Amino acid sequence: MSPVDPLGGLGHPGHGGANLPGDPSPPTRRPPAGPGAPQGPRVGFRLQASGTPTAWALVLVLGGFFIAQCALGDWNMEDPLALFRLGALHWLSVLDGDFFRLGAYSFLHIGVAHFLLNAYALWILMRPIELSYGSVSALGIYAAAVIGGGAASMAWAIHSNNAFMLAAGASGGIFGLFGAQISLWLRLRSRLPPEASKLAVRGLVMNLLLNVFISWQAAANGMALDNSAHLGGIATGLFFGLAAPLAVLPGRFWQKPAQALLVLATFALASMEGAAVARAIHPHTRLLQGPGVAADAPWMLVPATPGIAVGPGGIGMEASIARLAEPLALVEGSDALRVGERTWARTRSAGEQGETLLTLRAQEGSGSLRIEVICATETCRGGLADDAALQLAKSIRAE
Repeated sequence: MSPVDPLGGLGHPGHGGANLPGDPSPPTRRPPAGPGAPQGPRVGFRLQASGTPTAWALVLVLGGFFIAQCALGDWNMEDPLALFRLGALHWLSVLDGDFFRLGAYSFLHIGVAHFLLNAYALWILMRPIELSYGSVSALGIYAAAVIGGGAASMAWAIHSNNAFMLAAGASGGIFGLFGAQISLWLRLRSRLPPEASKLAVRGLVMNLLLNVFISWQAAANGMALDNSAHLGGIATGLFFGLAAPLAVLPGRFWQKPAQALLVLATFALASMEGAAVARAIHPHTRLLQGPGVAADAPWMLVPATPGIAVGPGGIGMEASIARLAEPLALVEGSDALRVGERTWARTRSAGEQGETLLTLRAQEGSGSLRIEVICATETCRGGLADDAALQLAKSIRAE
């Protein structure tokens, strides 16, 4: 399928398109087809492959992170631990200081089909935007849409109070490119010849159908769609598509500030991904505090409420710490575990839904300390829950 230029090649002079009214540059001329062929300007409606380095670079970058994600997790790219470690969007983590997740999520995908569909859509949608606005603005529009989509996704997750929601994928930025295409048509529609206008609308409809098809395929493969990120991305793309400078139109006073914001968005997205890579290489603990007690929770647990931390997405783990007024009481079936300067009574039990509960109790003055780790998935049953409990036991302290 050939890339669809929403404006039939008329978005930018010098790329096989005809001149718009008011465009001072001469129309593009091509050599005659043969002896005696008439000479004169020809209007080209096919998008040329040259002049789109940003589209190439973004697809290659997504491919690079595809490989990194597979190497760290599994070749289905569905390992929640790998997704979370590499920077998937999780609103509790953002509130805990992981601001880089507002952009880094776009470099990750949940499954091979998710990656291939988004890479294809990015390739189709980015090229005409880059030819129309230029590489700097096009990359800025994509980066701003990614961040705008991430912010919208986070706002919806907070509203729905979903502490486990984990989001990944480039679709926020992709929908932003579609929003920019709509803006481009709105800005140029009065200057387009009737045939080019019809072709532009046809291209927009085709690209809309492409996005709908990708969303449908994602849902068919069992992925929950993050429509809030899609809406945030398309709204951001619409805004900056209207505000960004366009070579074939007269300049406006707001275009320089808009261009500066787009450059800032590009650097912000690059910085977010750099921070995500650094954090993935060196994960760090998180401070978990409850009434009269604190501990350093492992990186995959995020504080949710006082004394409680959760493992987002499919990690399926929850941990809690508490300082109790009651002294330690031995429970039947418990065994002793020495961690640091304390001896803990450890018990295991099973819940009605198949989850496992690991409990550690230790004497603390006239009262006691309690650590509980609930594991509900295979991801945390392979020793992850035990490691989390040990980390909490080593660092827990009364306050």
